[in-house]
Formats: sequence, structure tokens, C-alpha cells
Amino acid sequence: MKLIIKLICFITLLLINKSIVESKYYGVQILESTYYNIIEIGKKNSIYKLDYTHYGDILGNDFKSFEKVVSGNFIDGYFQIEKVFRQLKHPERQFDYSIDDKFFTIRENSSIIEQLNFESNNKEMKTVTQTYADEVPNFHSSWLLKKIKDGEAVFTTINNLISVSQGVVEADYIWITIPDPVGCPPIKDKCAFPFILTPTYTRDDNRCIKFTGCVRVLKNPLCIFDLTSCPAFYKKVSFATSPDACIKIYCDPNF
Repeated sequence: MKLIIKLICFITLLLINKSIVESKYYGVQILESTYYNIIEIGKKNSIYKLDYTHYGDILGNDFKSFEKVVSGNFIDGYFQIEKVFRQLKHPERQFDYSIDDKFFTIRENSSIIEQLNFESNNKEMKTVTQTYADEVPNFHSSWLLKKIKDGEAVFTTINNLISVSQGVVEADYIWITIPDPVGCPPIKDKCAFPFILTPTYTRDDNRCIKFTGCVRVLKNPLCIFDLTSCPAFYKKVSFATSPDACIKIYCDPNF
């Protein structure tokens, strides 16, 4: 009996590992709100249809071609989605997919750069940069870099390559896992005298808002002026901060 149990566990482990190895990445197209095409990244003539009825709750319909990427695999002909990624748009340029585009991700709990849907070409990451902060004011750069380093993003690179000798990642177009943020604790922000005191906050690199205490309203009158605007595809998020209730502003993706 023990031998049979061990054998079952061994076979299960093999199946799990096989599933992980066979996980691939696909760009998503939505066609007339009736079905999706998923296109295997970097492969020719590798297109599959997914029924909107079964996948609509996961993928939605509020996106254009290749604004979403999914990872997953086929089990007995049925596609199992593992992760959904949403594109962070550049305000003044759009992404047009080409079969020659190379997509990358960082292996979870490591610094290994993997080219999507390829078993080779893995490299060790030493530094990573992104271009969104140059185009989007008040962009939360440390949040995006954390998403990349944690393996919660896929990306293309400038010039379609990564420096092999230096391990330098210059990410260009980036897709992040959604939903985001997730797992943020509830905010406890009640101030005893709401007309005199105002709550203040900070935001961590998971985009979770945290209460930092109460300060006097209009402690610094200059802080009430806010002329910030965010570019297309981004929305303004703002909150008062310590020690003088000045407003902190971020331009976040509008999804």
C-alpha cells in the first residue's frame, strides 16, 4: 500500500512538473465579443480559439489586440489560464506585435531572465530600467520595477535584446499581472476631529495605501495647489501625506 501511495505521489509530481514546463505565453485578441484568439508568442501559425462564454469572466472585453497576454497550457484540449497580464501603454506610441518580437520575464524567486516560449537564451539579470517614467509624470517607478523583479510582468526590450555580458534589462513595453494591487490590508484612518485634522497616508511598492496619522488641516497652505494632469491611459491618484498634509500624486494605469 505504501508503495502504491508513493507511486501515485511520484506520478502526480511528474504531471505537475510537466504542466509547469509546458506553460506558454500567448497574446490575446477579442473578436466580435464571441471568442478570443490566443497567439503563441514568437511562433508562426500557432493560433487557438477560446470561447467567450467560458473565458469572458477572466479576460473581459475592454482591450485591443495584444493589450493582454496570458500564460497557461492545454490540458486534454482545454486551455488553463495561469496568469493574465495587462499592457502598460506608452502615451504617444502603440505596440504592434511582430513575430520577431522577443518577450521576456524574470523567473520567480530568482534573477534569471527567460525568453518566453524558448527553453534557452536564459540570462542573469543585474540591472533593470524602464522608460515609462520618462513619459508619464508622477509614475510609480519602484512599483513597476518590483513587478518585473518579482516575475509579475512580461516585457519587450529596447532594440529587442538583452546585454549578455552585463545582464542589463532595458524594458520597453511592459505587461503586468492583473488584478493589481492585491492583498492590501484595510485602511484604518479615522481622525477624532475631522474638521480640524486630516488623515495622511503613504503608499508602498505594492501600491497599498497605509495610514500614517492625523495632521492639522491646511498646516501648509501652499500644499492645496494641484495643477498636475496625467496623460492618456493614466489616471490621477492623490492623498495627503505627513508631516504637513501636502498632496502626493501618482499617475496610475487606468485599469
